[in-house]
Amino acid sequence: MRRVPQLSAPWLQAFETRGALSFDEQLQLGSDLYQNGHPWHAHEVWEEVWQAYQGPGRRCLQGLIQLAAAKHHTLNENIHGATTLLRRSLASLSKGEAFTNLDVQFLIKSITELLNQLDEGQSPASQSFPEVSLSIPSKAP
Repeated sequence: MRRVPQLSAPWLQAFETRGALSFDEQLQLGSDLYQNGHPWHAHEVWEEVWQAYQGPGRRCLQGLIQLAAAKHHTLNENIHGATTLLRRSLASLSKGEAFTNLDVQFLIKSITELLNQLDEGQSPASQSFPEVSLSIPSKAP
């Protein structure tokens, strides 16, 4: 991956201390980074979680990692790389067991629509990528 944007507060501190976070908190951090224009950093957080995770939904988590990498490629105007990773993400999300409180069907539909636009010769914009909301329940006191 080419250009990686610099993080600033509060994202920088959260990213640098991610190892101290719980599993759910790391998933949420990845989602927050992705939603706020930092797909490369989201990819890094989710990939670290994925490498250690052996539970249900592992393939679905891989699909999120691939989606984040595809969005990063789009930001760097690498349409071929984005398209390849979107196809991989779609396959991972379609074949994998649902993961946490993720709306997998929404992601599958959104990625399919994005790939159809690419097949028609339209250039994707990072804004046209689907939102990733993991709906991690907060821990109330």
